[in-house]
Amino acid sequence: MSTNRAKITLSTPEVKEKFSAKIQSIAVKEKEHEVERKAQELGLPYINLQSFPVGQEALELIAEDKARSLGLIPILVSGQEIRLGVCDPSAPGLDEYLNNLKKRHSGNYAIYLMSEHSLKLALELYDRMPKVRAMPSGVSLTEDDIKHYEGTMKDFAKVNELLNTANLT
Repeated sequence: MSTNRAKITLSTPEVKEKFSAKIQSIAVKEKEHEVERKAQELGLPYINLQSFPVGQEALELIAEDKARSLGLIPILVSGQEIRLGVCDPSAPGLDEYLNNLKKRHSGNYAIYLMSEHSLKLALELYDRMPKVRAMPSGVSLTEDDIKHYEGTMKDFAKVNELLNTANLT
């Protein structure tokens, strides 16, 4: 006697995906509440960057690598008002960095406690910022360039010919 059982699915992949997203959302909210309670214990204001607009001008205050290593995000820079979000106020090197920052940029600083989730969201904003590239000025010649053209340039007419055919972009 052979049993031929059909596989029963209780939910579609779409429902599973929605359920998983909901569970993740609940976990994030619980973590945010935990960080908010910790902020109250430490006497710090709390911020959730999920729905807080962090502007590019604020992000320019602290380089991405420093923001990442210290868990520190500039969330608002408006005139003399400077607001920073931090995940761990006792992070190694944070106090020294903040003292140096205050010397370079004077203003009224306020530190907010935020979650790792908020830090992750803010760090993603750095990816959207335009990257500044140094534009070369003048002419750059390497030793290989000189060796390449060494035997071909015997007179100014040949140099002129090479310059006219060279790609200058």
